[in-house]
Amino acid sequence: MLVFEAPKVVISEHRELREMLNWVKMEPYPLGEVAESAIKVLEPHVQKEEGFALPPLALLPQLAKGEFKPEMSQALDMAKKLREGYDDMLIDHRLISAALEKLRVGAINRNRSGIVEVIEKFFTHIKMEEQIFYPATLLIGEYIKQNANQLSFAQSTT
Repeated sequence: MLVFEAPKVVISEHRELREMLNWVKMEPYPLGEVAESAIKVLEPHVQKEEGFALPPLALLPQLAKGEFKPEMSQALDMAKKLREGYDDMLIDHRLISAALEKLRVGAINRNRSGIVEVIEKFFTHIKMEEQIFYPATLLIGEYIKQNANQLSFAQSTT
């Protein structure tokens, strides 16, 4: 059982981005169909992110205060899973970006600036994951591993 999950702000942003893409899915051909293909790539990727790539980020406030708790050890497995699947996560991002770029071009050609703005938000989010979130998760795993003695101490005193 998962003791912690991805930060609520990240889950909320994922939900908002998916809702926007579902809104675009209602557009007439071909935009709706292209949005549908993007959703098919996006959904399993978001499940992986929220399952193991992003939950360790919820530990940042506690770790920044020097707090260690036994349930933090789950982050080790999550970080390991991200490290092992890192290339696959980036490939997912390339596939998602390709589908979104196709959608963006279609929206530009149809003068749909609102859809272009939605796509730009996706691209920004992808960059944030690659440049901040994924590396932070890996560092959290390393930090917990290096401080395992304190974590063991916290377990024995609770």
